[in-house]
Amino acid sequence: MYAYLRRLEAQGYVRSSREGRTSVYSARVQPKTVIRETIDDLIDHLFAGETLPLMRHLIDDRGINEDEIAEMQALLKRLEEGEQ
Repeated sequence: MYAYLRRLEAQGYVRSSREGRTSVYSARVQPKTVIRETIDDLIDHLFAGETLPLMRHLIDDRGINEDEIAEMQALLKRLEEGEQ
């Protein structure tokens, strides 16, 4: 765990401070930023920058329920209306 935290600190995601003999780690960036950067790297490295193959994989591998389908349809509708 210590090595992982040190790596995150070196990458700028967390900061550490000392409280006595204990190192205390705290976030330097918002979780949303970390998620966005991680997903962007994943898409670039594994899917050649294409998002659709990732979506297909997630749906095929993990499935999708009716509520998620409705949410995706609403998202697609908003995107289509924004493009027109």
